[in-house]
Amino acid sequence: MLLALTAVLAAAATAAADHALNVVTHDNGNFDVMVDSEIWMSSTDVMARFDGAEVRASNGTLGLAYNKTYDGADGYGKFTGRVFGWVSGSNELITTVKFYAAENFAAFTTFWPKGASGTASGDKQSTVSSFPSWNVSRSVPKTCLGTPCQIRCRS
Repeated sequence: MLLALTAVLAAAATAAADHALNVVTHDNGNFDVMVDSEIWMSSTDVMARFDGAEVRASNGTLGLAYNKTYDGADGYGKFTGRVFGWVSGSNELITTVKFYAAENFAAFTTFWPKGASGTASGDKQSTVSSFPSWNVSRSVPKTCLGTPCQIRCRS
C-alpha cells in the first residue's frame, strides 16, 4: 500500500509587483520558506506514527537516513527538489520539497513507500505525520496572506 500527501505553497504575481517565494532546505531535513529573501516560515519537528507509536526527528526515534538534491520537471514545470529519507525500525518515511522558481511555488510531499500501519492515536484530532509543519515569522509584510498549504502575495 502506498500513501502520499502533498501540500503546495504558491506566491501569485500581480501586475504591479511580485513577491518572490523561495524554499531553502538544510541537510538535517529542515527548511525555510522565504518571501522576498526574508524567512516567513521555518520548519518544525518531523513526526510520524508507526506501529502505535509517535516517532520524532527531535528525539532520535525517527532518523534521517539520507538526503539528496536533484533537478527535474513535471506537469507544473521545472523544479529543484530535495528528498529526505527517514527511518524508524523497519518503517520508512520519505519527504520531499520541490521548488518551481519560474512558477513561484513549492510543493511538499510525504510518502510511505511500505505503507503505514498502526497510525491511529485514539484522538480524532491528531495527525499521522507532521511534514510539512512550520512556525510563521511575524516579519513578512502583511501583503502576504496565506494558509499552510497556499501563499498569495499582493502589493
